[in-house]
Amino acid sequence: MHDSGRILRGAAAIIEAVTAQSAVLDEVMEKVDPHYRRAISHLVLTFFRRRKAIDALLDERIEKQPRPAVLALLRSVLTQIFFQHAIAVESAVNIAVTEAKKFSADKFVNAVLRRIIASKPAFQDTPEKVLPDDILRRWQHFPELDTLTAAFLRGSAFTFRLEKEWELDGVQAEPVPSPAFRFYKGSGSEILKSAPFLQKHIYIQDPATSLVFQDLDLSWASKALDLCAAPGGKTLMLAELLPEGARIVAADRSRNRQKLTRQNLEARGVKAEVIVALPEELAGSYDVVLADVPCSNTGVFRRRPDALWNFSKAKMRELIVIQREILESALRRTAAGGLLIYSTCSIEPDENVLQVENFLKKHPELTLVSQRQLMPDLDTDGAFAAVIKKN
Repeated sequence: MHDSGRILRGAAAIIEAVTAQSAVLDEVMEKVDPHYRRAISHLVLTFFRRRKAIDALLDERIEKQPRPAVLALLRSVLTQIFFQHAIAVESAVNIAVTEAKKFSADKFVNAVLRRIIASKPAFQDTPEKVLPDDILRRWQHFPELDTLTAAFLRGSAFTFRLEKEWELDGVQAEPVPSPAFRFYKGSGSEILKSAPFLQKHIYIQDPATSLVFQDLDLSWASKALDLCAAPGGKTLMLAELLPEGARIVAADRSRNRQKLTRQNLEARGVKAEVIVALPEELAGSYDVVLADVPCSNTGVFRRRPDALWNFSKAKMRELIVIQREILESALRRTAAGGLLIYSTCSIEPDENVLQVENFLKKHPELTLVSQRQLMPDLDTDGAFAAVIKKN
């Protein structure tokens, strides 16, 4: 009972903060007690996948919105009752009512929960009943809409990349289709204890991250720059494609995240200059410049379902300006004859093909070598990549 109360309380606090957009889900989850992190994370992610149905139940039965903490508590316990099976319904209600006493809302919470449970609601998994309205309007023309919805509800498997020249000795894992490199999926608890992981030959990431390197020959390049490197996943892949002795600079604006970049590179024996700087503060000329820019994250909703609920056109417009500025900075650092590689984890045309199209119109000295959009499915996230040559 004590653990169940703590899990419900912790999930409610996170849901309250993230829905109010006063916290970022990934960052706040890192601060959760490791003993409860998995259970709380599962509850929170399940809520965001089922938020539309849960909020519809509450809207039908609550005339006046309760205070945010009480609303978050209701959202959490309804997620447990209808979409999880770790705790009996009656126990979940009792724990929620006990927690609600702290807000003098125990009678209110008890009444709302009893009415909803008695109504025996049925849930549909159609896009209209699952996806946020703003996202549904944007995606309704996608032929993959049903697949996107199914992927949103299912979430993501534990996937990882295996470094070249290494094998999965004694590890049970299944290969996952990927644009480049070797990716697998398996049991996280097993992989994290395996020899390849402990020896730093495994890097946890999604196959979609390799889209930017599909069919890319960098054997000729002697200098490369990763503009937005942290935490180093794409820098590691870049290093595998470059010839031995090539100079690599991994830059990012975040000092804290660059500590992780340095750790990831050093643990795998990759020599690179890890620096803290904004793209416009960098100097020098490079054969290859990678700009993996901040974006709306609409392609990674399998592991970040909250991203779809935080999406707005206004935010995307702000991001498009930032992306454009980073592209200009990347171009200034690209040597004549070099490659500028632009990538996002978005599936929004405004951030991808249209952004690249406008950039090329402004710079006739550039040639588009390739561009690809990978849509999310049950095995992989979504991503976009464009390779541009500076003539």
